[in-house]
Amino acid sequence: MKTSSFARLRGVLPVIPTPFHPNGDLDETGLRAIVDFAIKHGAGGVCSPMFASEFYKLNESEIRTVTRIVVEQTKGRVPVIAQCNHTSLRGVIDRARYAEGAGADWIGVLVPCAFPIRPLDIERFFMELCRAIRLPVIAQDADYAGGVLPPEVLVNLCRKTPNFRGVKLEGALNGPKFEMLRRETRGKLTLTSGWAGLDIFDAVSRGVDGVVPGTSMIQAHAKCWNAFKRGQRERGFRALAAFMPLSNFMMQNLEVLHQVEKYLLVRQGVISS
Repeated sequence: MKTSSFARLRGVLPVIPTPFHPNGDLDETGLRAIVDFAIKHGAGGVCSPMFASEFYKLNESEIRTVTRIVVEQTKGRVPVIAQCNHTSLRGVIDRARYAEGAGADWIGVLVPCAFPIRPLDIERFFMELCRAIRLPVIAQDADYAGGVLPPEVLVNLCRKTPNFRGVKLEGALNGPKFEMLRRETRGKLTLTSGWAGLDIFDAVSRGVDGVVPGTSMIQAHAKCWNAFKRGQRERGFRALAAFMPLSNFMMQNLEVLHQVEKYLLVRQGVISS
C-alpha cells in the first residue's frame, strides 16, 4: 500500500466517463484517450469510476479494469481519485484496497445508499474504511437515500481520523455548508463541489479547493475556474455562459448526461462511439 503524494486536491477534477464498444464491452483505448484529453486541457486531477462513469453498470472485473487503466494512463501527472462505491462496507473496503494497490492517490466514497443511514452509522462506516487503508478519503455528500451527510459527522471524522481528508458536496446552495466545514475543521478538509460545476462561481468565491464536472467541456471549465481564481470575473462569466445551458440540460437525467457527454467527446474526436 502507498500514501498519496498529492496531499490536497485543487482545480478542475473531471469525472472520466466510461466508453463502451457497440457490443457493450469496455473501450479501453477510448478510456485512455479520455484521460489524456482531460489532462491536456487543464484537469487538476481525474475521478473514476463515479456516477458519471456509469459505475453502477459495471461488474467487479470492469470496475477494476477501469480503475487500473485510469491510474496507468494518468502516469502520475495529476492525482487519481478512485471512487469505490458499493452497497456494503466490506465491498467498499475491497475496492479501496484494490485501488490503493493499483496506484490511486485518493479514495472517493458515497455512503451505501440503498436505504437511509443514521448519522452514527455514517461515522462508523467512514472510520472503519479509513482504518482499513492508508490513502486519504474524500466523501461524496449526495442526497440519494433521503439525506445528506450531517456537517457535525464530517467535522468529527476530520478530527478523529487522520486520513479522512475531503468532502465533495452535491446539489445547490452549498455555500454556507462549505464555509462551516472550512471554519470548523480549520481548513484541514479538501472541499470540492460536484453537480456538473454549475456553482463554480460561488465555490471559488468561498474558497473551495476544486470542482468536479464532466470531461467533455473541460476546456470551458478550466478557463472559467482559472479566471475566477484570478479575480477576472467578466472573463469567468463568459466561460461559464459557454457551458451552463448545456450542463443544466444534462443534469435533468443521468442517462441524458451520459449520452451528451459521449456525443461531445465523439464530436471532438476523442472516442469513436
